[in-house]
Amino acid sequence: MTGRRRLSSPAVKALLSSSIIYLLPVNPVDFGARFWCRVLLSPNLNDTFGAMVWAARFAWTLLLQGLLAAGLYLLFRRANRFWLVPVAAMLAIVVAGLPLILGAVWLDARAVPRLYRGREGPAIEWPEVCRAGGAHLLAPADSRYGSLERSGRAWMVSHATDEPMILFPEGCRRIAYAGGGAGQDELRDRFKRPLGPDIHWEDAGLRYSLFDAKVPANRYRTWSPEYGYQFTPDSLAFHRQFAPGGCVVFGFDSPGERDVPAESGARCPVLSGDSAWLASFGRAPYSEGERRVEIVPLRGKGPLEVDISKAGQGFVALQGLSAGRSSLLIRRQSSRLLQVHAPDLEARGFSHEYLEIGFDGQIVWRLPRTGGADDGRLVLDAPNWVWWQSAYLRTPGCCRIEWNAGGRPGSHTVARGRNIVSVSLDPAGRLIAVSVSDRHWTGEVPDSVYVIRTSDGGEVFRQFLPALTQPRVQFLGPGFLAYTGFDGADGFVRVVKVPASAN
Repeated sequence: MTGRRRLSSPAVKALLSSSIIYLLPVNPVDFGARFWCRVLLSPNLNDTFGAMVWAARFAWTLLLQGLLAAGLYLLFRRANRFWLVPVAAMLAIVVAGLPLILGAVWLDARAVPRLYRGREGPAIEWPEVCRAGGAHLLAPADSRYGSLERSGRAWMVSHATDEPMILFPEGCRRIAYAGGGAGQDELRDRFKRPLGPDIHWEDAGLRYSLFDAKVPANRYRTWSPEYGYQFTPDSLAFHRQFAPGGCVVFGFDSPGERDVPAESGARCPVLSGDSAWLASFGRAPYSEGERRVEIVPLRGKGPLEVDISKAGQGFVALQGLSAGRSSLLIRRQSSRLLQVHAPDLEARGFSHEYLEIGFDGQIVWRLPRTGGADDGRLVLDAPNWVWWQSAYLRTPGCCRIEWNAGGRPGSHTVARGRNIVSVSLDPAGRLIAVSVSDRHWTGEVPDSVYVIRTSDGGEVFRQFLPALTQPRVQFLGPGFLAYTGFDGADGFVRVVKVPASAN
C-alpha cells in the first residue's frame, strides 16, 4: 500500500513525466540520431571537443528536465489524478522539445566552439613578389610525391576565364591550355563557378538554417574541390563525368589531350610526376587481392609490371608514381567495410601504413600510422616527408602534422578549433607551409597561412585571412611561397619570397 502511494505521489509522477525528454525525436541531420536518448548514449568522446559538446548537451538536458519536473510537480499537487500523467508527458514534448533541440544546436554550433578555440601567434610578413588577381590556388587532395614544389610551379584557376593555369613565381607568369577547341571548353566547364547556391544534404537541418546559412561562403572565389583531380608540373588529369567517359590527361607545356579508358565508377590511374606514365591495378587505383601494378607509358616504350607482394596483406591503394625514383607510393590498410585485414599492422596497433616500393619489388621505406586512413595525407620528397591529418566536422583526432626532414623528426598541432586545409614541404626540407580554417564553420575565426621550421617547429611566417577563405598553399621551389588571399570581394594568389633568415 505504501509503495502504491509513493508511485502515485506528485514528485514521482513529475519525475516520470519529465523523463519523456529523453525520448524526444530529433533531426538526424543535426544530431546523427533520431531520438535524444541515442544522442546522449552515443557520445563522441574521442577528443576534448567531443567531450565538451556531450557535457554541455547533458547539462542542458538536466536543466530542462529539472525545470519541467518542478512545473509538473506543482501541477500534480493541485490535481492529483493519474490520468494527467500521459497528458503531462505530451505537454512535456511540446514545452521542452523545441528548447532542448534549439539549445543543443546552439551549444555545439556556437557556444562550445567559442570556448574551445585556441589562440594563434602574431602576424609575420615576408616580402611580396607578385599577386594574380581574380584567381585561387588549386592543391592536390591526395598523398603524393613532391614534384610540384620541386618544379617551382603551382596550379591556379583564373576567375576571368574559369580556366586552370600553371603559375610561375617570376611576375606571376601563367601558362593556360593552348590546345583550343573542345578540350579548352571542357576545362572551362570543369572549373566554371555555379550560378546558383551549392546545396548539400547537411543544409537541411536546424544547424544550417539558424547558423550555417548566415556564414559567408567563398567557395569558387577562394577554393575549389580538388578530389578526383591529379596535378603534375605540366599536366592535369581527371575522370570525365559524361561522354566520352573514362579519364583524360591535359598537357599544358605540350598542349594536347590523351584519353585513358576507365570504367565509369572507377578512379583514374595514377599519373607520374613527369606525366609520362600511368599506374594501376589493372585499370583501378586500389585492390583487395591483386599484388601486381601495371605501369603503362603514355607515349613510346612498353608497359612495366611491378610485383608489390612484399607490401603484405590488406587493402592497398596507389598514391603516387615517380619515374625518376623508379618507385611507387602505396597506402596499405585494414578495411572493416570490405572485411579486408592487414594482420601485421593490427598486431602492432596500426590501422594503415604508407610505403614506397621500387620497380624491382623491394620495400624502400615504410611509415605505419593510426587513425582514419582517409583523413591523412602524405607528401614525400625523399628522404624527407611530411604527414598531416585533417578532419570533417565533429570528427576526432584533428589536427596534427608530423615530419622527418634531414633525419630530424618533428610534430606540430594546429591551434584548437582549426582544421588543416593544405600543407606543403619546401624542396630543401627546411620549411613546412600550413593553411588552416575554422573547423566548426562558425565564420567567427580568421583563417591563416603560416610556415614552421622543421628543425625546431618555430613559426617564421603567418598571415591572417577572412573567415572560411579555405586558402590553399604551396612552395614554388625553395625560394617562394604562394597562397590564396581574399579581399572581401574576390580571391587572389599572392607570391612571397622566402627570406634566408627563415631557414
